[in-house]
Order: sequence, then C-alpha cells, then structure tokens
Amino acid sequence: MYPKQYAHTINFLDAKTRKDHAKKSDSPLAANENGIQPQLKALMIEDEKICQIIQRRLLEDFGCEVTIAPTGEQGLAMFNGDFDFIILDINLPGISGLVVSKAIRSISEGRNVPIIGLSSVADSHKAECIAAGYNEVISKPADAEHLKTILQVYFPSEG
Repeated sequence: MYPKQYAHTINFLDAKTRKDHAKKSDSPLAANENGIQPQLKALMIEDEKICQIIQRRLLEDFGCEVTIAPTGEQGLAMFNGDFDFIILDINLPGISGLVVSKAIRSISEGRNVPIIGLSSVADSHKAECIAAGYNEVISKPADAEHLKTILQVYFPSEG
C-alpha cells in the first residue's frame, strides 16, 4: 500500500482510471480546456518512484510530455534547453535539488526555464529554494489543481 500522505492523490488517480478515457476532451485536466499550452516538455528530477508515477500522470493529463531523471546528476546531464519547465525535488540522492537549480540557472539555456519544486519539506525550505533559483515550491504529492494553476501562470493558453 502507498504511504498515507499520498492517499488523496492516489484516490484522485484511481477515480480517473475508472473513468472512460475514450475521448481526451472528456478529461477535466485536458490541456486546451484548462488554459495550459499543449505539448509542453517537462523534465522531472525526482528519486521517489511513487512520486514519479503520480506527478507524471498529472502532467500527462495536462498534455505535457514528461522525461524523468531519478538523480540530480542525471537531470543535469539531460537538461539541454529543450524543456519548457522543470519539476525538481529538493532532497535528491547525490547532489541536492538546490545545487541542480543553481547549476541550471548558471547556463544560458536554463536562465528563464521555470523550475517548480515539489518536496515533502517545501514549507521549511521555500526561501532557500527561491534563493537557489526555483520559481515555485509546493508540497508533494502535488495537488492537481494547484499544479495546474501554476502551469497556467507560466504557460497560458493561446486559444
């Protein structure tokens, strides 16, 4: 069974699984219907497998293409400027999310890419994360509506 902190998100995802997904437009999270540009490319740097699954599913429901890196080192190696935004955990094995954020901000391709921090310790490290280059920091597992609102700010629909 999943940890108790994920119960709300797991219930949300289970309810979505039970729905008929014959038409993408029926999804309450379909990208064009929710003010988020479709086909955004996300780099998710997250070490926890369950969080990878939950967050990937939410982002894909928003119409995003998601690439996952399980460590900070792998995330830095994968970042090439082709991603529209980054989902970045704070506590990663090896180098921390804070170091990853600073490194991404130090290269020209990474200066303006939105970095959204998702962490179980988001509240206690928010100021430190913002100073390291994160644009937003929210608790994980991500609340679907909160994450959607953040993405709408950075990527409003053109339609």
